[in-house]
Amino acid sequence: MKQFADGIAFGQITPGPFLITATFIGYKVAGLMGSLLATIGMFYPSFFYTIIMSEIYAKIKDYLFIRRGLKGILAAFTGMLFFVVLSMGKVTLHSPAAYIWAVGALIAVRYYNLNILWIFLSGIALELGLFFMGISILG
Repeated sequence: MKQFADGIAFGQITPGPFLITATFIGYKVAGLMGSLLATIGMFYPSFFYTIIMSEIYAKIKDYLFIRRGLKGILAAFTGMLFFVVLSMGKVTLHSPAAYIWAVGALIAVRYYNLNILWIFLSGIALELGLFFMGISILG
């Protein structure tokens, strides 16, 4: 779980989508071929269905059952995302200082539109500075 959390963190600071974490997991499971297959498997279906749905969505978007279905999908996605955030919190938040940093980062992203890269680099700089002073607040 720790390596998975590290892969998520690196996926957040690199350019490109969060889904590129599949490449990391594929590599950990089956080396270079695993990373290639995981990346293709992660991106190909969405490209394929996007091409197909873009052609027919304009014709079906006004149907009531389509609108309700999309609301249901969005609700399910929101629930799954909430569960992932809670699961990642169990792995990464080990001290009160880590909780404070996480809430501060959320506020900075949500209300001040700070780039996540700057928040990540600030966290690294803070932890390194404290490390060289002999203090560790994050555990």
